[in-house]
Amino acid sequence: MASMPTVYMSHLNALIEGKDQHHVAQCLKVLWTYLVDVTKTGQGRAINAENSKFVAWLGLNEHSQAIFAALDYTYSSTERKFLPPSVPNSHKFRRALQEIEFMRWKKEGASNQLPNFASAAAYIRGAIGSRIEYTYPSDIVTKAKGYLGDTAEEIVKQHAVLGLTRDVTVSNIQWVYRLLQKEDPRLLPEYLEAIAELSQLRSSNDLQELVIMETSKGIPLRREVSAAYMEFGMTDTASDNDIISAYTNAATQRPEYAAELRRLLHVIATSRDSSVIQHFLETGEIYSEPDAAKCRPGMPIGLQNIGNTCYLNSLLQLFVTIRELRELVLQFDCSSHSAAGVASVESDPTVDLMDIDIGEQLPGTRDRKQARLEMAREFVEQLQLLFNSLLATDDSSVVAPRRLAEIALNNEDLFGQQQDISETMDNIMDLLQLQFADASGDADIVKKLFFGRTRQTLSYVNKDGSPQRSEKDEYFSHLIVGVEKDLYAALDSYFSTSSVDIEGTKADRNLAIIEAPPILTIQVRRVEYNRDVGTAFKRQDYMRYDRTVHLGKYLETDTANDEYILHAVFIHQGEASFGHYWIYIYDHVKQRWFKFNDAEVTEVQEWEVYFDTSGSIANAYALIYVRSTDAANIVALPRADGHNQYAKEPGELDLISL
Repeated sequence: MASMPTVYMSHLNALIEGKDQHHVAQCLKVLWTYLVDVTKTGQGRAINAENSKFVAWLGLNEHSQAIFAALDYTYSSTERKFLPPSVPNSHKFRRALQEIEFMRWKKEGASNQLPNFASAAAYIRGAIGSRIEYTYPSDIVTKAKGYLGDTAEEIVKQHAVLGLTRDVTVSNIQWVYRLLQKEDPRLLPEYLEAIAELSQLRSSNDLQELVIMETSKGIPLRREVSAAYMEFGMTDTASDNDIISAYTNAATQRPEYAAELRRLLHVIATSRDSSVIQHFLETGEIYSEPDAAKCRPGMPIGLQNIGNTCYLNSLLQLFVTIRELRELVLQFDCSSHSAAGVASVESDPTVDLMDIDIGEQLPGTRDRKQARLEMAREFVEQLQLLFNSLLATDDSSVVAPRRLAEIALNNEDLFGQQQDISETMDNIMDLLQLQFADASGDADIVKKLFFGRTRQTLSYVNKDGSPQRSEKDEYFSHLIVGVEKDLYAALDSYFSTSSVDIEGTKADRNLAIIEAPPILTIQVRRVEYNRDVGTAFKRQDYMRYDRTVHLGKYLETDTANDEYILHAVFIHQGEASFGHYWIYIYDHVKQRWFKFNDAEVTEVQEWEVYFDTSGSIANAYALIYVRSTDAANIVALPRADGHNQYAKEPGELDLISL
C-alpha cells in the first residue's frame, strides 16, 4: 500500500492559498527550518505559536495545528506552544522534510539549501503499464514549470486537479475522469469543474459534451456546491445532520424559496455522496445507523433535533451538568405541587403562551400569574422526564418532550422563527425560579447559582459646585460583551469608566461586580445592525478566550477567590438570520472535552475548543465559567464514568444524588 504524505497537503495548501509568492516562500521556509532542526539533532524543540515569524507566516489555526499534529506535536493552549514528541519519528520527519523541500524546489529551483529533483514519471509508467499517453515526451515538473502566461498556468492547474499534466490527450482526460468517478466519487464536482474549465481552455467539443452529459445526470459542478454551502452558512466540513438542520431553518424562515433550497440540498447530497441527506430528501426523516444507536460506555447522551431546537438542546445539555439543579429537578414531586383548582394551560384556549406575563389579568379568565405558575410546574415536570431519559437510556440519544420545547421557546410552532439563545435561557431560568420558590419556599437556587450583582456609581459635580455620588445595585444573570481581540479586552470595555449625561451635567459612570455568581455566563454580542443598508449582520471575528479568567480587576473589593474555569462554550455557525448551535462541555473529573451537537456527542481534543476561528462562520457565542474552587461541586457530567446505574425504565428511576 502506498504511504500517505506526512505533511497533509490540503492543510498546507489552505495555509498558502491566496498568498503572494513571497509569503508562500517564507511559509515553506519556516516549516523547512523546524524540520531541519529535528532531522539534524534527532530531538524536537517546543515551537512558540506566538513567535513573530510563526505568527506572520503560519499563524495558529486549524491548518497549522493539523500539520504539526501529523508530526506528533501536541498543542498546549496554556503555554501557547507546540510541544514535540519525546522521541521524534526520524523516518516521518525525513519524509516531511523531503516533501517541503520538493515544494520549495518547485517554486524556487535548486539552491545550496535545496536538492535538484527529477521526474520519475517515465519509470513509473513503465513499471505499472500506465495507459496515459503524451503528445510528446517531457519531464512532468520541468514541462509544467516551463509554460508561461495566465492561461498556461490555469491549464496546468486544471490538469493537476485530475492528477495529470497538460500534455495528455483528450482521450486520456476522459479515461481518468471515469476512473476517478469510480474511485473518488466525493470529489466528483471538483473533477467535473476541472473538465468544464479544460473544455474551454482546450476548445474541446468532446470535453464539452462530457460535461453536458454528466450535469444532465444531476452531477453538480464545484461552483454550484460552493454556492449551496454558502446559502446554508455551512462548509464542506459540516456534518450531514448540521446541514439538514441549516436547511430546515432556512426553509421555514423563507418558505417562498423552498424549491430552490431543496435543489441546493440535493446538490450537497450528491457532492458528498451522502445517503443520510438523500434519505432525508426522500422521506423527511433523519436516518441513523442501527449499530450507532446504542450508547457507548463513558459517553454522555445526545438530544435529537425536533425543529429549531439546536440552541435549546445546547442549553438543556448545560443545565443537566449543574449538580444542584439536576438533583432538585429529579427529586421534584409533581403530584404534590399541582396547583389545585387551576386548569391546565393547554386546556384553556384563551391562554396564549406568548401573552402570559406575571402581574397582568386575563379578561374573563384566571389570573395570568397563576397561569404562569402552572406553566412553570409543567415545565419542571417535562424537564424531569428529560433528565430521567438522559440518565436511564441505553441509546446514544433521546428526544426531548415536545411540550418541554414549546414552553421553553414560548412557541408552539417549533419550526417557526428562531429565538435568540439568551431569550430562551432567561425564560427557562424564570420558569425554574417561579416553580421552586412557589413549591417549597426554598432559597432561590437559580439566583444562587447564576446571578451576581453589579454596582453602578455615578460621580458628578452639581451646578452649585458640590460633588455628588450615587450608587445603584443590580442583579445580573449574564454579561453581554462586544467582540474584541480577547476576553479580557471585552471585559475591560464592559467595565470601563464612561461619561453619561444627567440633566445636562456630565457624570462619570463606573461599574464593578460586588457579588460574583458561582456560574458566570458571558455572552458575546455578535449580531449588529448596519444602518446604511438596513440589515443585521454577524461579526465573525475571532475572540480569544482561555481556560481560566480572573475577575479581580472587575470586583469592587479584592478577593482571593476570583478565578473561574471554563465549563462550556456555545458555538454558533452561520449568519445573523440563520445558523446552527452546538456546545462544548468540559468533564472536570476526567479532564476531557465533549462536543454536543444535537444527537451526536463526540470527545474532542482541547485545541478544538480554543483554536483561532478567523475566516470561519462558526465561532463562540457564549462562554460559561464556574468558580474554580467549587467547580467539582457545582458541575459534573452525568454518566461520564461509563457506569449506567440508572438503566431502568424512566418511571422506575431511583433518584440517586449524582
